Amino acid sequence: DLSLVKTTVNKWIVFEYDSAIAKTTAAIESYRFNEAADALYQFIWHSYCDWYVELIKPSLGSNDSAIAAEISATASTILAGTLRLLHPFMPFLTEELNKKIFQSDDMLIAANWPQAIITKDRDAVDDIQFLISLITEIRYIRSEMNVPLSAKPVLQVRGVSAAHAAVLDSQNAALMRLARVS
Repeated sequence: DLSLVKTTVNKWIVFEYDSAIAKTTAAIESYRFNEAADALYQFIWHSYCDWYVELIKPSLGSNDSAIAAEISATASTILAGTLRLLHPFMPFLTEELNKKIFQSDDMLIAANWPQAIITKDRDAVDDIQFLISLITEIRYIRSEMNVPLSAKPVLQVRGVSAAHAAVLDSQNAALMRLARVS
């Protein structure tokens, strides 16, 4: 049940998933299939694959099995829902992926359309968006300054709010890995 997720990164991806459901549903209902396809593309490529998968990697190897289990279940549930959202655009491919990934003989064409969950924890969403923008800025600066990927400069953070400091502390492993800093 996606409404019960506890980790910050899962709350963020559920918010993004809800947004993708809403945009896709609205676009399909108004016969704007290009907008529906674009909403799905933006979610799958930029939110799920680009950021979520990378942000959860350090937590999957965590000693806390409850967190790893929640992350695995959330990633799997959202992937299954995304296949249902993609089904009108790529029916044969999504049926095959559903069969191979989830070992399911249930047809997606008969599955219920995903329903959005109202995300109540906007702070978690803001926290991850702050982290993503910070990593993006660090990568930009590294590129502009021609810092080689093998180098791991020391990240010094000054003048941040207590909330942002808490985000940096809780997401430290992902930040260090994705920004390539120490």
